[in-house]
Amino acid sequence: MKRKKIAVAPASEFQSRRRLFALLGELYPADFEVWQPGAATAFDGAIFWEGCAGEKEITAARNLDCLVVARAQRAVIPVQKCTVKFAATPALDNAFRGQTMIEEGIEELPELRPRDSDEIVCRIDSLPYWLVRRADGAAVSVAALGPEEFLDGQTVYDHFNRRRWLRLLPYFHFLKRLTRDDAWEAPPVRACLMFDDPNLHWPTYGFLDLRKLARHAREFNYHASFAMVPLDAWFINPQAGALFRENRRHLSLCMHGNDHAPAELGAALDADGFTKLFAQGLKRIDGFEKRSGVSVARVMVPPHGAFQESAADPMLKLGYEAACVSRASLTAWNKGKTWPATFGHPAVEFVGGGLPVIPRQVLAAGHEGTYRLAAFLGQPIIPHGHHQDCANGLDLLGAAASSINSLGKVVWTDMAAISRSNYLTRRTNGTLAVKMLSRRITLPVDGDVKEIVIERPWISDDGTNEPLVCREGNQTRFSGRFGRHSAALPLPGKNSLEIISAPGEAVDFREIKPPRFQLWPMTRRLLSETRDRLAPLRSKMRPPTIIPVAK
Repeated sequence: MKRKKIAVAPASEFQSRRRLFALLGELYPADFEVWQPGAATAFDGAIFWEGCAGEKEITAARNLDCLVVARAQRAVIPVQKCTVKFAATPALDNAFRGQTMIEEGIEELPELRPRDSDEIVCRIDSLPYWLVRRADGAAVSVAALGPEEFLDGQTVYDHFNRRRWLRLLPYFHFLKRLTRDDAWEAPPVRACLMFDDPNLHWPTYGFLDLRKLARHAREFNYHASFAMVPLDAWFINPQAGALFRENRRHLSLCMHGNDHAPAELGAALDADGFTKLFAQGLKRIDGFEKRSGVSVARVMVPPHGAFQESAADPMLKLGYEAACVSRASLTAWNKGKTWPATFGHPAVEFVGGGLPVIPRQVLAAGHEGTYRLAAFLGQPIIPHGHHQDCANGLDLLGAAASSINSLGKVVWTDMAAISRSNYLTRRTNGTLAVKMLSRRITLPVDGDVKEIVIERPWISDDGTNEPLVCREGNQTRFSGRFGRHSAALPLPGKNSLEIISAPGEAVDFREIKPPRFQLWPMTRRLLSETRDRLAPLRSKMRPPTIIPVAK
């Protein structure tokens, strides 16, 4: 793989951000070196602080793209929540073009003075923050603030999240653009709206009417997935089942715990306890699918966001494809875990022996910025909520779908398809390198590909091997045990492949005894469902608010 060479000046700024530049070298195919006099032409790009020694030599090099940190002149103190307005410029990634977002992590803003020919990329309120200056065939990006150094133990998510993201964005953006020809290629933007708790006991669930939801999803072009509790799989209303079978393009199901007990997947269970819990969930879902004809993604959505890493390996051995939970919940329930510095940047995070965790976002007004950050990083967009979010109608869903669809071409699909499209590719002549970000992927391959090399990033480079199977329809094209990187595997012709990386110790859920029967989980779930289904009635019966009129 070819890597770009990036000069950094002055040396003092490079030295004070050594962790940051080391991390950027992990995230993008780029190596960073301190600029030395006379070496500007040996670099592919440069990051420097305005006014540093060597600035004139660096900028004089033709076709050298640069990112400049502006010299501080006088400080302006904006409001604590800054409104960031992006220009509709082709110089900007489509995720942000023409959009408005909120930044909460900047307290002081140095004044940035643009030249007449400069193109302003974004403003904080009315103040320029980031601009592009073109000279001698090269683009020079100028940012008002430099990037912050990463402290020991900090991750991308600490610096690039819903509340603080702007200081790092110009640097990610610069490197993504500069390395685009050599970097891994991400799949297209994928999205799915998710609701926790609903089941198919009736064509409605609380404030959600499945018939209206299906029509609305077709009209506004989105897909909605219900995270259904396996305990609820005992009954399927015929009308509700038919609605899901007839609207597969817009409605689907995934799994939501097993009994939906409080902090169910955050409980202090041992491996045997989790194995029994997850196996029972699969038995319930397996029976549901056979009776209803409605498929359920083997993607686990932990109730209340509670997910302990100790649950990961039992899930893997039973054949679950992924978990889906926000990064905030993942870190909150695993406080003793040391996350890699890259945490927050990939499309998935791996826990345990290699269980993919797909991050999700909040379905609420004001959270649209998180959808754009996810799209920029190549992550799936999965806004989640509950039936109560539709108490005033489906306008919230239409607004979220419209915001996501404004990103361009968006693939709206179910959670199984999202999980199986989590991979990165890079082509060199007739060889296709594939980085699996899921244990099971569906890979379209054109006729120009002669061989593929599979990378599984959850496997360490210590000689560990795991099974790897490649299927084309019902035919096995190859199988064997490989380490992190497979051998080059011949693949003539045009194919659609299924590549499966099963754990070495697979367990058949049908052979696992269920947990000891308890009446309380069933009673609790029945009470919760009754509460949810009566919510619209209670809302109608609530007396109107009387506002006193001043005399």
